[in-house]
Amino acid sequence: MMQQKEGTMKYQLIGSKTSPFVRRLRLLMGAIPHEFKELLIYETEGAEHLKKINPINKVPVLVDKRSSPEKVIWDSRVIFNYLVKEEKLSPINLMEENLLSAIDGALDSAVQLFLMKKNNVVIDAQNSFFKRHIERIPQVLDYLETQVPAQWQYPAMCLYSFLDWGQFREMLNYKNHKNLTSFMEKFSSMPMVFETRPL
Repeated sequence: MMQQKEGTMKYQLIGSKTSPFVRRLRLLMGAIPHEFKELLIYETEGAEHLKKINPINKVPVLVDKRSSPEKVIWDSRVIFNYLVKEEKLSPINLMEENLLSAIDGALDSAVQLFLMKKNNVVIDAQNSFFKRHIERIPQVLDYLETQVPAQWQYPAMCLYSFLDWGQFREMLNYKNHKNLTSFMEKFSSMPMVFETRPL
């Protein structure tokens, strides 16, 4: 992670090390001078701080330190678009937007199911609410198998973060998807991928 000396830092990225939405931005910002501030969102102090800086109570949060007052931006998609403009990064096209929507849809379902399991909620696969979340994940994996990005750009960073988090949390299995497996193997040795792995 690149950082500048205190007082000249451009951005502060706030989030959990295990969040795949945070990780995608950490990967994106690998060459952008910034500070990463870890927030333990499931502990009292971290949860209270998050509520103060973001009314939707989610990470990531980006603080642009260059402006006065400082700009505070929420949501990984909005932060990405902000950085595209501010840092002259490559934008994504319509098909890549669809890809991100598919990734985010499956990831949202996986996160919801993970949190329910963590809090001992009984997941009834026959209940229409749970059924929709459960079915969405393999449907999206089948779609992603046909849409694997070839280059290490933002869509690939989002896909890698999703799949790696899903495996880390034991919420999905993509091993029967040859293209997804090859994709993960291809980029797993990159330094920033190793440095930002969920712990």
